Amino acid sequence: MIQFGDPDSRTAAPGVFLGEAQDTTVSDLPAEILYPKFFHKRGTLCAAREGNDVNPERKSSTSQFYISYGRTYTAEELQGRRDVFMKRYGRPQEVPAELETYYIDNPGIPHLDSEYTVFGQVLEGIEVVAAIQAVATDENDRPLTDVRILRTSVLK
Repeated sequence: MIQFGDPDSRTAAPGVFLGEAQDTTVSDLPAEILYPKFFHKRGTLCAAREGNDVNPERKSSTSQFYISYGRTYTAEELQGRRDVFMKRYGRPQEVPAELETYYIDNPGIPHLDSEYTVFGQVLEGIEVVAAIQAVATDENDRPLTDVRILRTSVLK
């Protein structure tokens, strides 16, 4: 995935850790998780958020978002992801059979499903997402050279 929108990112010096800043300590945007209708297939636009330990309601960030990229998975890998999900969240991740088949045949990020608000889809320019996904990063997953979004379009 690629994540954007940290309020501190515009003026951050190279190498500074980003991703923790919020417009408020915990967002006022309620989670709108409509899983399995909306899931983390390649190109989905999703709301970032604080972790469950400080944000059990899974409220969305007021500024940070990410675009899913992901990859395809084997059935065994999907089961392993469900096991990790159970350990992390203490409850099973219900995966409809059609989504399991989808992730075997199509790229995405299944372990994020049912945990984050998915609110859009990249309709054009997935090759730009691929290029950003491929840039060299440091140990904090921050690009070695900043990547800036200069223009976007939102369609209703």
